[in-house]
Amino acid sequence: MTDVVLAEAVWTLRSAFDQNDAEQLLAIRSLLNETAFAFEDREAVTLAADMFGHGNCGFSDCLIVAKHARQGCDFTATFDRGMRKLPRVKML
Repeated sequence: MTDVVLAEAVWTLRSAFDQNDAEQLLAIRSLLNETAFAFEDREAVTLAADMFGHGNCGFSDCLIVAKHARQGCDFTATFDRGMRKLPRVKML
């Protein structure tokens, strides 16, 4: 499953099915536990799910930060004030 597809699926759970963060997190963790699904970077998705579970930001923002961390970036630069709560994020 590509990151874009996963982010879109989580967004759809909220927008079309009115699922809250806890329900979305359960869905993400269920996908991670299912061996039939492959991910671009399972560890990044796991890290993003952990960040998302702390309720700081939306899952897609958490996934961006997790992917940057896994790629060795020192920080994620953003204009999104909501993301400043995530680790290793710098506001521009």
